[in-house]
Amino acid sequence: MGHLTGATPAPAMEVVDGKVDDKDRKVLNPVYDDWYATDQQVLGFLISSLSREIEVQSPQSQQRPRHGLRLKQCLHRRQEDVR
Repeated sequence: MGHLTGATPAPAMEVVDGKVDDKDRKVLNPVYDDWYATDQQVLGFLISSLSREIEVQSPQSQQRPRHGLRLKQCLHRRQEDVR
């Protein structure tokens, strides 16, 4: 549920893994990879469950972790239109 509610925010894409020439050596964060994979699965499920009318209005960017907020706003606007 954390991906839907925002309770599970995206971790850093990179983490410091020691120093090289007195500079932080950054490497890809394996925790981010796991988070991103789950996030994309949740997004895919949500998009596949949308009706065709709402799907056309939904944000198409799957590269941004904040897509859930935009999708929520889109659904909220659609709900107001129905009323």
